[in-house]
Amino acid sequence: MAINYTIKSVSKDNIIVTYEDGREVNIRVSTWVDKDWIEAQIRANYNEADTGTVDDIPFKAGDTGSIPTWQEANAANKKAAEDDKAANDSATFDYKLMRRLMYPYINEQIGALVKAVITGDKTELEALNTQIEKVKTDYPKDSKAYTQAELTEVKNNDPRKPHLNIPYSQPYLRP
Repeated sequence: MAINYTIKSVSKDNIIVTYEDGREVNIRVSTWVDKDWIEAQIRANYNEADTGTVDDIPFKAGDTGSIPTWQEANAANKKAAEDDKAANDSATFDYKLMRRLMYPYINEQIGALVKAVITGDKTELEALNTQIEKVKTDYPKDSKAYTQAELTEVKNNDPRKPHLNIPYSQPYLRP
């Protein structure tokens, strides 16, 4: 069941929320909190029926702890995201990945091979072999390490690009 609410007023320090049943709550906010955090507070203040027991609460009397403030946690999350992006941007790839991306699809290769064996017509097979040799020339075994930017450029400039992206109509196929 969804929690239906209306924001009655907003200030720098708090927002007043009215729930569907008419209850109003004052939620303390700060300018540095995001919408997800505020919605979590709206959810937490809703007071839906609690069907658990005291044993379900992950704290016991006498427990102590130390946790970062919201600002510290947000700063740490932002830094982690920046570090992940920097690591991703500095990642390098060898010739094998570049070749794998650029080789003709295996179903095209098998189709051309079957056609050549059954009908004797080797034109498709020879065309695919030409493509394979070009890829091997473009990305030789002793080539340099390729950057994320180069990998992205190859993907973006690939004429088969639509095949690299699974359509949204088939979400169960997405990685």
